[in-house]
Amino acid sequence: MARGRNGLLERIRSETLDVYRASPIRLREDASQEAEIAHDYQGRLLYELLQNADDAMAGERGRADRVSFRVTDTDLWVANTGRPLTEADIRGLCGIGAGTKDVASGPRRASIGHKGMGFKSVLELTSTPAVYSTTWCLEMDAARAREPVTELLSSLGQPAPARCPIMRFPWAADTCPEWEEARERGFQTLFRFRFDARVNAERRARLAEDLLDLPVTTILFLKHLEVLEIHVDIAGHSEDIAWALERKHHPGGEWLPCTGLNQTGPYQVWISSDRDETWCFLLAHDDQLRIGENRDGLNEYAWSGVDLAEVTVAALLLGTDNDVLPPERCLSN
Repeated sequence: MARGRNGLLERIRSETLDVYRASPIRLREDASQEAEIAHDYQGRLLYELLQNADDAMAGERGRADRVSFRVTDTDLWVANTGRPLTEADIRGLCGIGAGTKDVASGPRRASIGHKGMGFKSVLELTSTPAVYSTTWCLEMDAARAREPVTELLSSLGQPAPARCPIMRFPWAADTCPEWEEARERGFQTLFRFRFDARVNAERRARLAEDLLDLPVTTILFLKHLEVLEIHVDIAGHSEDIAWALERKHHPGGEWLPCTGLNQTGPYQVWISSDRDETWCFLLAHDDQLRIGENRDGLNEYAWSGVDLAEVTVAALLLGTDNDVLPPERCLSN
């Protein structure tokens, strides 16, 4: 089994080299695209990781849908209880495929992070992202790819590359104690983002502050998340916070508990923290919006074949502070 899993990673690297052999300019294009995406998504890291985790929780029943963030002086760790990574997921993370946000039959729906590019936002923190799942454990590392890429270009009479894409070259990763602990706690996938040298103490402290002061609206519109754990353990600062979400649906007649925003209709969403904060929102959710010909502004490739979109609006019903959501608890674009 391990050989088969490692074989997938070898195939992805081989396929990538084949692409560069046929068109060496693709190497520079891919490296440039990674840099552009990391820049365009700057500041959205936490939101993108939450969205991706929430997408992975679709259809997972029988357990509390949980996400855990842990920031230390060396790493950002993100764990979730969503489904284990599939081959299509791996290819999506590596920028090879379109991901697994499709449906087998019927109209294709756009999930929150269906474009699959948000994960690249982690490149603002790390150049060696690693993923541990019950199916595959891998890490991306452009430095390890430099030798085979240089050999390839040399055979084509091309100079050594100034930079190799990071995400295009996955390698098998050894297990680690943090992954074993995460599995014991019921998590299915763990991401490790080892901080690059450019992520100094000030940047780590700002990341920790962003996590501890996460706006309520960051998690309000997620469809499946039920528990969010945040752990900060950096020099001079150790703190934990937990958020819990409860949802009720009103299919007609009465409010009934539900596990997520699974169909069109009104919902109540209760969000509470162990800091004695509690909020209740009324949501109107519509998951049957047909895009039709109204595709102005949509990337043709990313949205190709997607027929349905979703929209959710919310109003605060009950809040800790006089039924008014403070500005610092709102997500701003």
